[in-house]
Amino acid sequence: MRIRLVITALLTSLTLTMVGCAKEEGPMEQMGKSLDETAENVKDAAEDVAEDVADATEDAAEDVADATEDAAEDVADATEDAAEDVADPTEDAAEDVADATEDAAEDVADATEDAAEDVADATEDAAENVKEEVQE
Repeated sequence: MRIRLVITALLTSLTLTMVGCAKEEGPMEQMGKSLDETAENVKDAAEDVAEDVADATEDAAEDVADATEDAAEDVADATEDAAEDVADPTEDAAEDVADATEDAAEDVADATEDAAEDVADATEDAAENVKEEVQE
């Protein structure tokens, strides 16, 4: 009988202990979870912004390269048109000028495209640095 009483007392103590441990999260745990969630949201937002900046920079670089190439072609066309209007003795010289202008325009377009790609690469690098800093 005494053993039953001891076993019952132990089981009751164990049950009360388990019930006592199953209480809700305290305010510090809730605040910690909230901070974790906020940090994750900030990280996600920073990654989204970095991707958007990289995409926008790349698009802008392509637009600049396209516009430069179009302008170079327009200059070349205008130069060629002007050369055609000049008398026969100057026709060869005008064609040379048009070719040189077109070559120069292509060089400018290539250089602009290279510069735009460098800007896009630098922006992507910066975006990755931001992501890494946010993740740390």
